[in-house]
Amino acid sequence: MKTYVYRGIIRMFNSKTFGRFIRKLSRSSLSRRLIPLYVKLFEVPTGELNKPLKDFTSLEEFFIRELKEGARPVKGLEE
Repeated sequence: MKTYVYRGIIRMFNSKTFGRFIRKLSRSSLSRRLIPLYVKLFEVPTGELNKPLKDFTSLEEFFIRELKEGARPVKGLEE
């Protein structure tokens, strides 16, 4: 029985309809309220941010954020 429940949940979250809903939600201004929760839940290092958390207008904007110069150097690319 558990297997059927898990498969049902996976199918629901894997659907195009759910994907469109999540995309729309993440781009909306309402999603900005989720940013502090996301930061806390996933322990996002806010010291690397290029701007304050309150300045992000949506969760999507936070996901594609720019970081401070030198925040995550790539080994082998040093000049």
